[in-house]
Amino acid sequence: MSDLSLVTGVVAGRLPIHDNEALIGGNLAKSMGLGIGDELAVDGADGEERRFVVCGLLSAMFNAGYGTILTYDGVCDLAGKGADVAETARQYVLSDPQKADEARAAIEARFGDAVDARPAGMFSDTEGMIGLIQQLFTIMGFAMAAVAATLVFLAVSLIIGRMFTVERHDLGVYRALGFTTRALRVQFALRFFLVALAGCSAGATLAALGGSWLMGQLFGLFGVSRFAIDTNPLMVGGLTLGLSMLFLIAAYVSARKVKRVDVRELVEE
Repeated sequence: MSDLSLVTGVVAGRLPIHDNEALIGGNLAKSMGLGIGDELAVDGADGEERRFVVCGLLSAMFNAGYGTILTYDGVCDLAGKGADVAETARQYVLSDPQKADEARAAIEARFGDAVDARPAGMFSDTEGMIGLIQQLFTIMGFAMAAVAATLVFLAVSLIIGRMFTVERHDLGVYRALGFTTRALRVQFALRFFLVALAGCSAGATLAALGGSWLMGQLFGLFGVSRFAIDTNPLMVGGLTLGLSMLFLIAAYVSARKVKRVDVRELVEE
């Protein structure tokens, strides 16, 4: 890495400073039994062995946790190339992006075919790439919420259909006693709401207590050994209440079939 400020997720030790230091992924450290201060032996391009001192452990999806980060000079020494090798590709960000065509024309006029200058596209800078990834995760979050809402409505509809078949006689008695269809629908909705609220609260509590550890074990397979779940009480409470309200609305909507049944039919059954 030529810009070590881009590296995040160091769980132990520090970033490499010297050319003979290496920051290694957690899975690589486990598989080779390496810790901070141990030596990582690598064969260079010239056939000679290079030894790098492990200066830190990395938690990141970099080569599934088996990646290794060296200083730029360390890589050049390992590959047997100088830091100013001609075929090295570099990216530059102009202070005035509107002058990209003017800069490229000047480079071509000065160096001809010896230098290939071209725009880098949507990944021209790290901030743009990070912003795109954040947008993708946001879209995925909304899509998953929509799928969850659809599954809730489907599940509630099926369960209410079963409950309606079992409780037909009771519903007939309630309606004969003067209960309105709206009151019966509210009763169904409240029953689902209370059960959902209890279940969501229990799930949120378990997630807050052991969710980070569980996700760390799961994502540790891909190199992310440090995983923290945001357990802000307001956010957790809002999600719990919101999901419970979704069950309440779904139950109220699905219980509309109570309107279509005649009271006399229910009582006779």
